[in-house]
Amino acid sequence: MFQITIAVFFEPDSGILFSENCMQAYKELAIHHGAEVSFNNPIKDIEAYEDTVKVISEKGLFTSDKLIISAGSWCGKLADKVGLKLPIVPTRQPVAWFEANEALFNSNVFPAFMVEVPAGDTRAIYYGFPTFNGCGVKVGRHDYVHAIDPDTMNREFGTDENDEGHLREFLNQFMPEASGPLKNGMICLYTRTPDGHFIIDKHPGYPHISIAAGFSGHDFKFASAVG
Repeated sequence: MFQITIAVFFEPDSGILFSENCMQAYKELAIHHGAEVSFNNPIKDIEAYEDTVKVISEKGLFTSDKLIISAGSWCGKLADKVGLKLPIVPTRQPVAWFEANEALFNSNVFPAFMVEVPAGDTRAIYYGFPTFNGCGVKVGRHDYVHAIDPDTMNREFGTDENDEGHLREFLNQFMPEASGPLKNGMICLYTRTPDGHFIIDKHPGYPHISIAAGFSGHDFKFASAVG
């Protein structure tokens, strides 16, 4: 005989952000207020001076009085160009959508969730979202910590057997009616700090350079405030 203790926190007023719509709104507002945008333009180097900074990209040179480095899993590489060694680790994070019982797991009756479950001598952390208009239940695992290089990482879902395997094991055990055929899968990136907290600060030697990095996989809901 053994006893399992379960603790649950439920927030009835929580919600879900549709990230693509949010990003489109951010971009449109930025342009409305005078911002110029440049996409698909990798940064090759950064040169810091006493009161200016130069950013060398594949499409040209940008010079500015101030700079914010906020490049997700590439923040470590870019911060290194201005003499900063940030304690951040990029990790590979598979997420997938599975066919589910729509009556049980649609967004009107099933919430977004995050749950810790036993995994050997430790715990695994899974999160997910209900199905919208038949898209399937989305599930990801939050606690992967193996470092990767964002420039060379394999972004194809399924190249590692655990991409679907761990997610399927979780669903089979705890949400079997959401463990239908795989509908879609993709690979995301986290950029982890040692304590899981954000790094938002100024460069100690160049106060006109700011850093926003290491958001550890839970940044998007704070994006409006951080931005």
